[in-house]
Order: sequence, then structure tokens, then C-alpha cells
Amino acid sequence: RLYNFLNEHHLLSPYQSGFRPEHSCETIMTMIDLVDVFLTNMDNGMINELRLNDCRKLFDLVDYEIMLKKLAIYNLPE
Repeated sequence: RLYNFLNEHHLLSPYQSGFRPEHSCETIMTMIDLVDVFLTNMDNGMINELRLNDCRKLFDLVDYEIMLKKLAIYNLPE
């Protein structure tokens, strides 16, 4: 349900690949797009930064009471 809500309200970056159907981080088009953005930024004198986070174990550390309060702020349906 959370994924559907985030997707329907366009709250996910098009570059977010993890846990999304048909958005594998190994997708060639994603890599081509990323390289294109980096090269364009470099041509314009901008600095690029790439962060790759493995969040699989992150959910073990979540304070669910705080998370539910924050989700309520965004009016997520229960």
C-alpha cells in the first residue's frame, strides 16, 4: 500500500531503483541516463555525487511509533 501511495503521488525519484518493479539498479537505461546527467553536469562546471545505500538491514532499527506519526503527517491511509 505504501508503494502504491508513493507512486500515485509521484513521491519517488525516477532514479530510485530499489524495491521497485521494472526499476532494477542493473537496468542499462538507468546507467545511460546517469552517465548522461553526470556528463552534462561536468560540462556545466557542476560537481556530481553518487550515493548507493544498502538499506536491507535498516528496517531492523526503525522506531515504528515515530514512523507511524511521520506517515500520518503525509496523510497516508491506514
